[in-house]
Amino acid sequence: MALSTLQNRAIPRFLNEEDLQALFSPKTPTNLCIAKLQNGFDMLGLCQIGHCLPTFRNLFRASPAASLTRRKLISLLQPKFSEVGSNAYRRENEIYALFPKYTRKAASGQRGSVTLEHILQFATCSDEEPLLGFAVHPCIEFVDASFEGNSC
Repeated sequence: MALSTLQNRAIPRFLNEEDLQALFSPKTPTNLCIAKLQNGFDMLGLCQIGHCLPTFRNLFRASPAASLTRRKLISLLQPKFSEVGSNAYRRENEIYALFPKYTRKAASGQRGSVTLEHILQFATCSDEEPLLGFAVHPCIEFVDASFEGNSC
């Protein structure tokens, strides 16, 4: 949990308020699981941060997170097109035009169980944007799958 926080991954937000207070308390918690968690946080200095900056604890509080919107997803997954004017660019534009339509259907529930979070997870392996953003900005890259030569 501490490493996930330090590495800008999804921050676990499942602790209730009592356990969260015990985790960042200077005393050893009576709950063995929270005590072990506190030990791990201590090793990486997160408990010290929680003592010095009480607002840091808010990162671990369950909150109604702002859900992913189509606009946000499309801005996160920017396309990398070929050179303007090329045939490849024209084909890529035609293909990319389907992406906003697909996201619209997913957002409105017309794609079955597929959600915008599923699309983001497919592209980035994360169903939410990390708190500090992605270290390597995700994009949509077009790959020409056609090949010349003998087919098997």
